[in-house]
Amino acid sequence: MFAKLTNEAKIKFILRPRTPIFIKDARDGGFDPTVADMQFIRGYKNGERVPVIPGSSLKGVIRSHAERILRTYDEKWACNSTQSQCQPNRQQPAKKRYDDSCYACRLFGNTGIASRFYCEDAYPVDPSAVVLTGRPHVAINRITGAAASGALFSVEALEEGDFLVEMGLKNFNHWQLYLIALVLKDMDDGFLPIGGQTSRGYGWVRVVDAKVTLRQYGAGEGEFVLKGHLSQKAVKLSGYEVAAGGYYREVTLSLFDLLSDKVPYGNLEKLVREEEGK
Repeated sequence: MFAKLTNEAKIKFILRPRTPIFIKDARDGGFDPTVADMQFIRGYKNGERVPVIPGSSLKGVIRSHAERILRTYDEKWACNSTQSQCQPNRQQPAKKRYDDSCYACRLFGNTGIASRFYCEDAYPVDPSAVVLTGRPHVAINRITGAAASGALFSVEALEEGDFLVEMGLKNFNHWQLYLIALVLKDMDDGFLPIGGQTSRGYGWVRVVDAKVTLRQYGAGEGEFVLKGHLSQKAVKLSGYEVAAGGYYREVTLSLFDLLSDKVPYGNLEKLVREEEGK
């Protein structure tokens, strides 16, 4: 399924907190009373230890929400991963393993097929502009409804700071790109939080200046035409500047243009039905 490149999408945007964000580091505050009990996760960028939003955290949230969207149309479009319903036989051809998987697994992968979607770790655009604060919390006694004795703890929360997110798709069909755009639109609209402590109001973000670069490999001259990996259905993108690199052609547009009339996609159900051949 990946022996030959058909198309590729590279998505970039700024992730900006609406409310505090918390993604827990494996290490805690230890015995230092000046440090929060639960620390925000950090990584190294250019030799400096800075807060980071792991790509695995973002991918997990995106996959879960994508599965919910797919099940809204049809319960069978996304399997129950906890029950391991999609377990293609690895001895079978890749196309057969793909066809035997649910739509969520066709996009995000399972034990039999590789993921078409990837997400890199997100680092601060300007580390000096990042604001982290310790927020105190206390557990609630479920019987009395009052604060539980001795259950005070603190959380190091990300209050401010822009993070650059880069993610993408390789050898995708049209519905897969459209679904990712739908998920990120819900995230920007405040329907999809990230990280932990979301029931306490954490995790709401903005998706700022989202751009997608669409690359078609082996494309000819003339108008830019984007084809799905397994389908020869062509979507013409008019009004966008086309760049050529010899063996590929590409256009860059606003990610949410994919959900508008500017791109003649239609809707998610229509695109999935086209893959089904219905």
